[in-house]
Amino acid sequence: MSTRGRPNGNRSPLSDNVSLVLVYVDPSDTQIRWLTAADAEKWNKTRADLMAAAQENMDLILRQTKIETAPVEGHQLGILGNELVAFKAALLICPNLKEVVEPVLGWPLFAVMPCRDFVYLLNQKDQPLLGRMGQVVMREYQKSGYPISTEVFEITDQCIRAIGDYQPAPEQASMRDQDGMKTIRYRGGIVTFRIPAHWTEEYEEKGGGIFYDEDNDSGTLRLNVLTFASKTPVTTRTAMSLLEARRQEYQGTLTDLGNGNALLCYTAVAQEEGASLTIHYWQIANVVPPNHFRLAIFSYTQPTELADDAMAAKVAMMDEELRACRFAEELGE
Repeated sequence: MSTRGRPNGNRSPLSDNVSLVLVYVDPSDTQIRWLTAADAEKWNKTRADLMAAAQENMDLILRQTKIETAPVEGHQLGILGNELVAFKAALLICPNLKEVVEPVLGWPLFAVMPCRDFVYLLNQKDQPLLGRMGQVVMREYQKSGYPISTEVFEITDQCIRAIGDYQPAPEQASMRDQDGMKTIRYRGGIVTFRIPAHWTEEYEEKGGGIFYDEDNDSGTLRLNVLTFASKTPVTTRTAMSLLEARRQEYQGTLTDLGNGNALLCYTAVAQEEGASLTIHYWQIANVVPPNHFRLAIFSYTQPTELADDAMAAKVAMMDEELRACRFAEELGE
């Protein structure tokens, strides 16, 4: 499952906010990679071949998944009980879903999937439960490193479709509006940070994000995230050690952010088409036990000639927000 993004040949939309995407998951369930047309060509397979293989795999997983139930005020709430599955949400599109779920919950269903490993199911006769689930759905969606959607889905013999959408409490929306900021959950929450609410977002298909003020051509914030495997177990000191050599190279400032994260800040000057550019860098190292670490590289590029107090205030704002960024606890795509 994937949250909203630019259309491409690998996506099959389920709603305005959710698409089905073919991925490869390694045997340890820690490395996840989108499958592309190039993969299919390399393997001499069509997308239909890959989809059929994926459905066969997911059907097998669903058959191994216990459908647990919990009584709530005279109704039955269904829960997918396989704790070894990272993509519980994807099980909702299995062709054999009715065969597995109907003996326990009946049919047709309503379902919510606020994040990839959290799914609630209920018989449509138990629709009153939907009114009690909003707070749980919003909490799971907001706290997860891999959020999907706050929508409610109807599942019948004919289709799966979104029929509604839980919304934040009015006071939460008001606070965000008054704050003038918005939260970016980059690539499903690998990195979560804030930028001004009016800034435009653009994302590259293979990774990388660009953020800028469309009405003010003063600068551009860019982000790329790299994930590495370590030959030795990582510790809370690994991030600082990784950036120490870079600090000497770039003559930057190194800060221990706590929780196994470290920040290296520095500034560089570059020339592009005869113009001088000032580039502010924030390199943030994050450890993912037992044997991985990430490097989130933020850069803000501005014309050197525009450097003034207003620009300095903007850079200071970004510095404050990026220092407060959060990382998913598990490896993502």
